Amino acid sequence: MLTNLQATIAKKNNGVTMSFSIQGTQSSVQPLTCSQSDLLTDARTQAQKLADGAGVSVGNILAMSSPTGAACLLTVRFALLRYQ
Repeated sequence: MLTNLQATIAKKNNGVTMSFSIQGTQSSVQPLTCSQSDLLTDARTQAQKLADGAGVSVGNILAMSSPTGAACLLTVRFALLRYQ
């Protein structure tokens, strides 16, 4: 946003300039808290959508991981089952 404003001012070429800097970053957004069971349900739903396209079904969980400090991020690996 500030970069766009800076570019707009420069295009006017009227001798006015703008500069900015950022010191010390801190988010004003409260950290998200997510339920692991909700994340797992979402992962299974998304996996099943992809599996449907391939003509297979989602099976058991093979692996799960979440980066340290990432409250709302979950990576899940599912087994795939062939339709019979």
